[in-house]
Amino acid sequence: MLKGIAYHQDSWVQSDKLYVHISDLSIHRAYAVFDYMKEKKGKVPWIDAYLDRFFRSLNLAGIGITQTKQEVHDLIHDMIRQNGFGISGIKLLATGGYSPNGFTVPDQSNFFILNYKGKQIDPVIYQNGIVLIHDDFQRPNPEIKTTQYFNTAQLYQKMLKHKADDVLYHHHGIITETSRANFYVIKNGGIRTSGGHILSGITRKNFLKTFKDKYPIDLGDLYFSDLKNIDEAFITSTTRGVVPVVKIEDLLIGNGEVGSITKKLMAQFNDKY
Repeated sequence: MLKGIAYHQDSWVQSDKLYVHISDLSIHRAYAVFDYMKEKKGKVPWIDAYLDRFFRSLNLAGIGITQTKQEVHDLIHDMIRQNGFGISGIKLLATGGYSPNGFTVPDQSNFFILNYKGKQIDPVIYQNGIVLIHDDFQRPNPEIKTTQYFNTAQLYQKMLKHKADDVLYHHHGIITETSRANFYVIKNGGIRTSGGHILSGITRKNFLKTFKDKYPIDLGDLYFSDLKNIDEAFITSTTRGVVPVVKIEDLLIGNGEVGSITKKLMAQFNDKY
């Protein structure tokens, strides 16, 4: 839940007093980028990597902000100290700014730092695993973390029907990622995850670094038709780390239970994270 103080342009503002004008291009053209990181007891794991990705998204999207990377780093920690949530999510958001006609890009963007008060993750998702739906879709500009989640929102009712956590995207038979996480499969003791056409997840990067010498890991195409033959599946995300996937719509993954290797991965990665 969005709580406490937030940062907008050069000022601290109470979150419930924070507004954006109807002329902003994030509304008219979905022209905005963001990033999201987790804070726990005042610390933000891999904050420099998240900032690098955010500024890369800004550059690729052609959206500028006046703050430097170090200034944003310091502002994040200042906000954490002021709000004192202990567990929270931090969103960096830069929009295209206020356009006089709904399509012309102005010189000044809107930059926000938002703080979402969090809580401990329900351990049930790690014990029982999650369900995904799937959809034939390729996210445009996957290397840029944009706010364009139209397709995901459009599928919300389908997710409710299947009691699903997220949607798994595939295109021309090749799996890429879920709408909010990176996706992996396990077959014969080896781990495979998509090597391209995805957002390069920060948790993914650190997961691969952690296990590169412990398990065979292959970065390559994942075929949707192969899901019926895999042993286990899981995702990695900023907020939850490694989470097992036990079902994709009506297809059970393996025996439909959390697999032994996924349990080991969670124990070795999530506790440190």
